[in-house]
Amino acid sequence: METLQRIHGWQIHHHEKLLFQANAGTPAIRLKFYHYPSYRQTVEINKYPEKCHLKSKGNNTYFLFQHKVGTKGIISLERIITVYPKPSFAISMEDWGNIADIPKRIQQKYQQRSPYWPLHTNAIHDISHHQDWFHTDEVSPWVQAASTYIKETIKHPEKQQKTVRGRTSVSHWQW
Repeated sequence: METLQRIHGWQIHHHEKLLFQANAGTPAIRLKFYHYPSYRQTVEINKYPEKCHLKSKGNNTYFLFQHKVGTKGIISLERIITVYPKPSFAISMEDWGNIADIPKRIQQKYQQRSPYWPLHTNAIHDISHHQDWFHTDEVSPWVQAASTYIKETIKHPEKQQKTVRGRTSVSHWQW
């Protein structure tokens, strides 16, 4: 008898505030910010940002805020979404090829620092330089070993806060 696993998702709470000041009149402000793609996941909007419309163009989905405002104020953009990953299963015996067939520049990509892959953190540094992963040239066992290592090693914080140019963005993650 087959047992179905319950798929859990992440509930993400975005709250951003935009401070504005105009020199004269009542300007029209137009903001466009992208929504999470539905590629390999289902995205449920639990709370829409006020005065925003959800639009789609091609494969991109975005919120559009377009309103006349006073000469000074705050625009609050708050939304809550839930993301459910779509399960995908790979046949473990399938031949995915060899690591040696992957260009060196791509193999070394994850050993390079970027804004979303901060190598100065111990966890990311350890992951990107983990030598036990390279005992095989086959991609399938390598991906399985890397996946197991990451699931067992990385712990996600309950609350994340980021400040960018005077704005504070808070994300809440729930497993």
